[in-house]
Amino acid sequence: MPRSRCHFALLARLHDAMRESLPDIAELADRELPTLCAGSVAPDAVRYYSDLGKFGTHFYLENRKDTWGRSVSGMFEAHPELSDPGSLGDREVALLIGYISHLTVDEAFRDEITYQVHGIDNWRPLIKGLWSLADEFDIHYSGLVKTLAAYAGDWSVGFIDGAMIRNYLGLVGPWAETADPWEAEQVFHRLVGDTTPADEARAIFEENRQNAASLLDRDRLDRFAERAVASGLEEVRAYVNGGFCKMPCT
Repeated sequence: MPRSRCHFALLARLHDAMRESLPDIAELADRELPTLCAGSVAPDAVRYYSDLGKFGTHFYLENRKDTWGRSVSGMFEAHPELSDPGSLGDREVALLIGYISHLTVDEAFRDEITYQVHGIDNWRPLIKGLWSLADEFDIHYSGLVKTLAAYAGDWSVGFIDGAMIRNYLGLVGPWAETADPWEAEQVFHRLVGDTTPADEARAIFEENRQNAASLLDRDRLDRFAERAVASGLEEVRAYVNGGFCKMPCT
């Protein structure tokens, strides 16, 4: 699913959308901006450093259609202690809004883009190319690298471990604002321990992008972003209004 840079960019769009229809929540997000942004990569961070796996951190699986469209509700079903925003502080709510954004972006990416490669035998290079192309959204947060560096990571909420997020941001945060696709690709290579020689890796990278380009024209990319923001806004609204509450709400 999309990488960190794409998640930061679409979180910014969701944040802007909240200013229109959820102004109080947008103001909370403004006050807790480092935590909000950290939350938008928290699912990948917890997956990277723990043994929870894809389903335990993203609450859906590509090969289980019964889980599609249910990642956010699935998280709160699995972790009811997080389902009541009234029982949490602003920073915890901001982290969870970021987490929700990540989940809805991933699901929109699958539904609008990667469903095209389902059934293709040699799908992985195409996915890598699609990831890179989706990294090219503009990031509207000014000074994002400094914002991410301000996240202390000295507290956790439920299964979401702050130290894991902080460590992950140490790996991806310094390059959060890069507009160079190859530089962003190298960050990913370091994350996954890819030791392919640089010249060979770049040739593969360029071929993957070229082969994936026919699957991701501007119209499809725009539909993906619009769907991600719309579904993110719907799920955030449901969450802050107690729609996922699995206990007596406060």
